[in-house]
Amino acid sequence: MGDSAGWWQRVHARKILRSVAAGAAAIGLASVGNVDAAEPADRGQALYENHCAECHKTIAHTRDSRLVRNMGQLEEQVDRWQANQKLDWSAQEKAEVAQYLNRRFYKF
Repeated sequence: MGDSAGWWQRVHARKILRSVAAGAAAIGLASVGNVDAAEPADRGQALYENHCAECHKTIAHTRDSRLVRNMGQLEEQVDRWQANQKLDWSAQEKAEVAQYLNRRFYKF
């Protein structure tokens, strides 16, 4: 009973991911001749945007005093904050969010 909020968040995230995947597939079909035109949906990005971006604006990742200085620390922070928000992400989901953040902001 106490995990119903976490369950609802996972269901909501899956619905969003299916929508993103459908959109990406449509873009892919529209650009059949150009393989580089559309990248596959990024689950790490979708999870971050739906659960983290509201509080962690770009400045949190780009400021000089940021907490994260290497990939291990980035993975620790993703784990810390998903646990703080009771998101119950799998190891794969946490890794995908960390990989997305590294590609987008950190570039370790």
